[in-house]
Amino acid sequence: MQKTFKFAVTVGRSENVALEKLAQTWAAKFGVKYVERGSRGSLGFLLDQERVEALLVATNKGPQVYTASGTFFFHPSMAVLRVQRLKKYEPDHFSAALALKPGMRVLDCTMGLASDAVVASFITGRTGTVCAVEASPLLHFVVSEGLQNYQVEDVDLNNAMRRIETVYAEADEYLYTLPADSF
Repeated sequence: MQKTFKFAVTVGRSENVALEKLAQTWAAKFGVKYVERGSRGSLGFLLDQERVEALLVATNKGPQVYTASGTFFFHPSMAVLRVQRLKKYEPDHFSAALALKPGMRVLDCTMGLASDAVVASFITGRTGTVCAVEASPLLHFVVSEGLQNYQVEDVDLNNAMRRIETVYAEADEYLYTLPADSF
């Protein structure tokens, strides 16, 4: 069962018409309020004023989630270093434990920042399938957008990120929808 999470959508300080339209589209997608930023103050001020747990913020660098605890945005994190190591034929404990090979089908039931999914996608390659499941709507959204749009210098890493299919669901519920031997 998905927990209700109260949030609103706004734009960053360097707002422009395109970002405002994008933020309004996100608000409509999630069925939440779009909050005009203008000169209304800091994100902390808007968080308090709107009485929400988080703000989904449209920025030039992609979606970010702002909460009282800090800001979350997508970055390929340790996947960058792990893929660099794999390219040098150095070991990766995760891929060794799963005995990953090209063409395999992998299901990541705890997507998070998708580091494991990116490594799996790099190894399984074009002939493989990697699906990552995430139960948090904002985490799923930000990471899914990042996997499709974030650019690094390593073309292989970009390709690995783009191949990952993401699913917004509770993993245990999603597993029941899959046919036998899907992954």
